[in-house]
Amino acid sequence: MRYGFLFILACLIACGQQQTQNTAPQAPPISGIPHAELYGVWEGVSFQVTVNSAENLPDSSFIFNVTEGDWEQLLQVKPVRTIYLPDSTYVQEFRNLGGEIYDSSKGLWRTLGDTLMLLERDAQYMYDSEIAENGLLWLRSLVDWDGDGQEDDEYRAAHRLIGRDVRAYQ
Repeated sequence: MRYGFLFILACLIACGQQQTQNTAPQAPPISGIPHAELYGVWEGVSFQVTVNSAENLPDSSFIFNVTEGDWEQLLQVKPVRTIYLPDSTYVQEFRNLGGEIYDSSKGLWRTLGDTLMLLERDAQYMYDSEIAENGLLWLRSLVDWDGDGQEDDEYRAAHRLIGRDVRAYQ
């Protein structure tokens, strides 16, 4: 009888714990960019890099800013294009003023909440990301823009969706 009481008591405790676990508040789902919203061809609109302590020298900060009309004049290139494919791969194309591709990179992409990860064979990039109400994809990250070995330079870029047809890249 004594063991029967202990068994019933253990069952009641376990049932009470199960109910408690089921009624506990659930964490809200991770928000961010839905995977399918990135499919397509995106073109750079603008970017800005705030270089903090260039070459590790105090008080040597500066801002490098490229606006929508500046790509060709300031950088002597067309805006960068990034193609996000449904199979979680991407292609990034860099074009000269004549429109020919002079460099490209390929890799895998993933979204996790508001983080966009770009993974290449020898590099990985992580950006805080969001698609604004005006449709622009905003990317933010800390980078080593000045090559001083410190990822302390603030990068912020805007990209515009120019098309969803990615068949040429598959």
